[in-house]
Amino acid sequence: MRIVVTTDPDAVTLDEPDEFTSFEVVAPEGTPATALDGILGAVGRCDGEHVWVDRGALADLAGARAADEAWQGGLAAMVDYARSNGFLSDDGAAIRAHVDWVPG
Repeated sequence: MRIVVTTDPDAVTLDEPDEFTSFEVVAPEGTPATALDGILGAVGRCDGEHVWVDRGALADLAGARAADEAWQGGLAAMVDYARSNGFLSDDGAAIRAHVDWVPG
């Protein structure tokens, strides 16, 4: 699963929404963490190295697919994996994603 961020215009989309074995945010190289926070908005927050993605916002990005039982099961498995590896916020509301900074 990949959250793609662009700066022109500011946009956040979800690619590979059914791929639950990887989780990353793809952002333009050189984007300051504060700018990335602004672009992400309610989707998540950047701590400089990772993005903490809100689980509810992730479902919003998935759209109608999020209502599918198989999708929900895949997300639940991804959350369990995240929890077991310390990639889930203390309150369980956000999943930590690696940021892949790409030439933009």
